[in-house]
Amino acid sequence: MTRQAEEIELLSRIELGLDAERFMMSNLGKSIVKRASIEVNEALMALKAVDCNDSRAIRELQTKIEVAELGIVYLLESINAGSVAEEQINNNQE
Repeated sequence: MTRQAEEIELLSRIELGLDAERFMMSNLGKSIVKRASIEVNEALMALKAVDCNDSRAIRELQTKIEVAELGIVYLLESINAGSVAEEQINNNQE
């Protein structure tokens, strides 16, 4: 990859990270994070009470938790990747 192509890739990651950060700070983003948190907490409470021999119910609750957390994880990973890309660009300019 050429230096110019690498810089374009880094700038794209920065922009995506900033977009993700703005989204999480928006009313919609905050609402989604709150709903996901509620879903996780409800599933955790149900998981504590489920019959330990009911493997199907346990799997369903685990899946519910994973799905609720996954979108937030993707957003946080995008934000982190943008921060790392910004550091790389700053280091390249020094």
